[in-house]
Amino acid sequence: MLSGCGTLPSTPKPFQPARYPVILTEYELNHFQIDCDNKKEQVEFLQGQRRTKAEVINSWLKLPFNGFQPVLSERRNWLIDHNLTDLRNLCYDRYE
Repeated sequence: MLSGCGTLPSTPKPFQPARYPVILTEYELNHFQIDCDNKKEQVEFLQGQRRTKAEVINSWLKLPFNGFQPVLSERRNWLIDHNLTDLRNLCYDRYE
């Protein structure tokens, strides 16, 4: 008979953000928590969350064909700019 005692325990693989990019919703961007200790990483992360004009325009052009998908807007970029401004103003003494 085989028992589970002879097997090695499985170790979970570490989270790799490059393979699994995180895309925040507009609600999450609206409630983004500023962390001055990680200012540089947060600035890079927020700048990677932007939508281009082409993505927004294509979303509107595909509106009749996209079913129940929400239409992309530029509000996301406005929220990102707002959070970047807060990072600049609240963490001004952190030079990295």
